[in-house]
Amino acid sequence: MGQYIRHAKVEIAEVLPHIKFFWGARREKAMLQCGYAVGVTSLRMKLFYQQSSAKSGIHCKACGLKAQFFAVEGIARSIDQSPHANLYGMHGNTEVLFTKDHVIPRARGGKDNLNNLQVMCQPCNTGKGMRSDRKFKQEVRQKC
Repeated sequence: MGQYIRHAKVEIAEVLPHIKFFWGARREKAMLQCGYAVGVTSLRMKLFYQQSSAKSGIHCKACGLKAQFFAVEGIARSIDQSPHANLYGMHGNTEVLFTKDHVIPRARGGKDNLNNLQVMCQPCNTGKGMRSDRKFKQEVRQKC
């Protein structure tokens, strides 16, 4: 996968209300105030919406890092130049990408649906690999 090209930073509160829960393959985009249209029907976006809380926001389920903004980005040298919204948190001065994680990894028979997904920052998701969710979270807590 290529490098991301950043077009704009957007508040989480601007994106969440646009996320749609359609059944089937229907794709829809939302026009944001920054002038870019981004997809709002993906499973990843639905997960971010589902796991957001008005009080505490969106957090990595392993380390607790809080998501702070969406970035409207495209992939450099991609044939499909349509931008999408990536969720980020900050660890010190470093931006950290948020991802969807399969609680039961797909390689171990886990399904690709909201009941088997959780929000994780990219370092935690990469570190978890194909391990069970419970075992990985125990290891993360022991490091903290």
